[in-house]
Amino acid sequence: MLIIREEQWEVLTEYSRKSGEDRFVKSFFQRYPDECGQMGEEALRRRVHRGMKKGKIYGLTMAAHVEQFIDMMFAWGDNFDTSPKLPWATRALSANADADVRLRQLAINASAAQEAEFKRKLKRKQG
Repeated sequence: MLIIREEQWEVLTEYSRKSGEDRFVKSFFQRYPDECGQMGEEALRRRVHRGMKKGKIYGLTMAAHVEQFIDMMFAWGDNFDTSPKLPWATRALSANADADVRLRQLAINASAAQEAEFKRKLKRKQG
């Protein structure tokens, strides 16, 4: 039987967290080159780390779920999940459902909110 001491477990956990963070940083630099270039790697790393911690609060532990959550931070701001202007985000993330369902609902709500915002802007232009 393999026995892992607590110190060893902590090192493995930190290594896993750091390598995930590194993958996210690289991925977001590729997807949002202008924004990430302006903020720099250290600020992006802090944003990714915050996203990982906040995602965990909502039970988002799989890498794909955490990545989607951080994507939403880029789209709607770092505090989109608690913003009174985006109540749909809080409702979706706090729903009593598994992570896939919550993120799917979050994406649907975000798309609807984007479309509504686009229509408001178009109406103001035409108005």
